[in-house]
Formats: sequence, C-alpha cells, structure tokens
Amino acid sequence: MPSKSNINPLPEIKPGDVLLYGGRDFISRAIQFRTWSDVCHIEIAIGNYQSVASRNGIGVGCYPFRAVGLRYILRPVAFTPEQFAQGMVWFKTVDGQPYNFGDLLRFYSINCLKTKGYICSQFGAAFFTACAAPLFSLDYPDQIVCPSDNLVTPLLKTIWKYQ
Repeated sequence: MPSKSNINPLPEIKPGDVLLYGGRDFISRAIQFRTWSDVCHIEIAIGNYQSVASRNGIGVGCYPFRAVGLRYILRPVAFTPEQFAQGMVWFKTVDGQPYNFGDLLRFYSINCLKTKGYICSQFGAAFFTACAAPLFSLDYPDQIVCPSDNLVTPLLKTIWKYQ
C-alpha cells in the first residue's frame, strides 16, 4: 500500500517488521524531543495490512496499517515464522491492556502513578522477548526502552526510510 505522504515507495512489509512513526501532537513531540529522534511510536506488522501495538490513549490491540507518519521499516535479523507465532500467542494474553500513561511519565523520570498496561516501546520489546528474539539486553529495563532504541539495535536492519 503506497503512501502519498512521501516519495520513497514502501517495500513488501512482512510479519515481524518493526514500523517506526513520527508525530506532531504534543505527546509525540515530547517523546521526540526527549529522545532527540524523529520517531515517537513503534508498531509490529502482522501481515494483511495490520499491526499490533499499544497506541497512545487506546492501548494494546490489532490495528489497520497506516502510512501517515511512517518514518522507518525495520526487519528482524534471523527471525523465523515460528518465533513470530510465539509473539502472537503472547499478544493474545495482553490484547486489550490499557495504554500505560504512568510508564510514559516514568520515561520522563516522574514516578508518581502506578498504572497497568504498556506504552508502545515496552510492548515492542516484550513482543520480541516473547518471540525468543529479545532486541535489547534482558537486564535493560522495559520502562526506559524508547522507540528510537529500535534504530540502534543490531538485531534489526533498516529496509525503508522516509524521504
């Protein structure tokens, strides 16, 4: 599904591909500022123009693919369909969890709210850990993983970039 928002045509998106987005709303800009990055959100492609994620204000779920705001597509290195299937089994256990605004605040070193659920970057890290393909060191706390961290892990390669 090509995007009208950029001139770089999208490649075939495969299950397990990481979709990184930029944004213009207040929370997106705050995340981008905090991380000195052009990305503020992560989703994981599952095929058939759908992705799984924890979307801001909505929570964990399966969502239609969106090209608006897409900045990068990253592909896991040495990732099997069986590993992806493990991640989808885990996803079914967390589907419907709320968006964790408390952890979003902790990302800014504000530890005042105890809430349940996931922010997008926690969800992405947990998904790949469930796939037996952790993208980050297992002692790296999930609550400090940010979307732009996916750009620097050697376990993902960039296959498309917004131009």
